[in-house]
Amino acid sequence: MTTRSLTDMLRLYEQHVDDIEIIEPDENDLDSPERIRRQRAEGVRRGQLWMARDHDDNLSYVLVTALCDDPRMAMVIPLSNDERMETADSLVIEKGAPLEIPMVAWPVFRTAIPISLLFKPLKEFAPATVDAIEGNDPAKADPNDVIRHGTDPDDEMSEAFDERDDTALIMIVWHARCADLPELGQLDRAEDGASDDLEAYGKALQDVLGLKPQIRLAVMRGQLALNVSQQRKMAKAGFPKAPQKQEAIPDDYLILAEQPEFYEIAEQINPANPQQARLDMARKAAYGLAARTTGHGTAALRGAFLKAAEQLVKDNGGAQ
Repeated sequence: MTTRSLTDMLRLYEQHVDDIEIIEPDENDLDSPERIRRQRAEGVRRGQLWMARDHDDNLSYVLVTALCDDPRMAMVIPLSNDERMETADSLVIEKGAPLEIPMVAWPVFRTAIPISLLFKPLKEFAPATVDAIEGNDPAKADPNDVIRHGTDPDDEMSEAFDERDDTALIMIVWHARCADLPELGQLDRAEDGASDDLEAYGKALQDVLGLKPQIRLAVMRGQLALNVSQQRKMAKAGFPKAPQKQEAIPDDYLILAEQPEFYEIAEQINPANPQQARLDMARKAAYGLAARTTGHGTAALRGAFLKAAEQLVKDNGGAQ
């Protein structure tokens, strides 16, 4: 056999470079950037196959079976693209997986995870096949697909058991991350709390200082300051300062921040803590850009997010 040197290979390439046809990925290709962007923007829904990954580089294929009541989370079933990993508690999708190769699913590990872990959409399963996987019942599968129950390997030390156990652990870790999501309903709680605090403060302005209604209102609105003597009296009454309205991010911003379409942006803003980057985007979009954001509805909300992301990337020395 003749072994060509690198110089020979380069010379051969130069001779035939005009004959080489570059085939661009089809817009429906699994690795097509356009398809990935489009599907991310369309959002998460039942039947989709995604690749999910956390900041510790734990990686898994997951089938989305439903969005949770909190739309920042989805119910998912983990899968492997290695048919050799089948176990008795798995299903083997011999035909009908979006990857067009056999896959192994573990319906028993179905759980809720944050959708912010989803980073690459990989098309969808047929609706009936989703029912079959979710119900652990191959008979429900689409007639064009082939699904069977898995079996345990004969070797008790088989890698399949390790894969199954690792997958279960990843699902447990990812489910636990749901508890780390910022609480929804911040705005309502802040308004209720502020209302109670202001009411008590207003009553103290009346009882302790004897201020008239118009003066009390001006003080409570920050339009009129108390003198030093009045401040001391209010401090003794338990009000060293006027109640401050707590920062509260509206639910719409917190929900949008978790969407997969912001996966790469969050990684770029804060590689060490992408989840904090998502919260920073929500906060900046809700308050930092309020004066520059126009319009209403989803389009305006997304526009505010894109502006916030752009500014945060610049603040961190990157380029979007």
